Amino acid sequence: MNVLGKGFHPRAGMPHAEVFALFEAAGHLEDGVDAAKSALYRNDTELQEKVTQLTDIYLKEGGPEELFQKFESDKATAYVTLEPCCHYGKTPPCASSLVKSKIIDRVVVGFRDPNPRVDGGGVQVLQNANIAVLQVESSTHIGKECQELVTNFVKRITPLTEEII
Repeated sequence: MNVLGKGFHPRAGMPHAEVFALFEAAGHLEDGVDAAKSALYRNDTELQEKVTQLTDIYLKEGGPEELFQKFESDKATAYVTLEPCCHYGKTPPCASSLVKSKIIDRVVVGFRDPNPRVDGGGVQVLQNANIAVLQVESSTHIGKECQELVTNFVKRITPLTEEII
């Protein structure tokens, strides 16, 4: 198996993990993880400038299509820890970016996003675009590892109820 790209979500307002991975896979970046680190730690000004340029293109109307439709690869599987988002916030939805890349034909989701704005919607966007989606069972080793990785995110976005308080 060849890994075409990797990434993570460095901070609010920046592209999410899938997009850094697509930046790398499309040849815009040498390493999506290093690029995300540069956005987080602001330690590599040259790479940070490149990330800013790519992010500016990504955020404009038609940006994802411009960046991600030039792949020179066969179809690929995206492995994501958390279900891709399907709503517009500070950045376009990751599920739509995966669709617009035209390279992804299958997505393996490690953990369904409990955010009420997502909660299965990212999977639906992918399936509506005829992209196969495999949801990892939460009882499996990988399912438990993915859940552990997103624990703090889940705590942050889960609405508080009287039972929790």
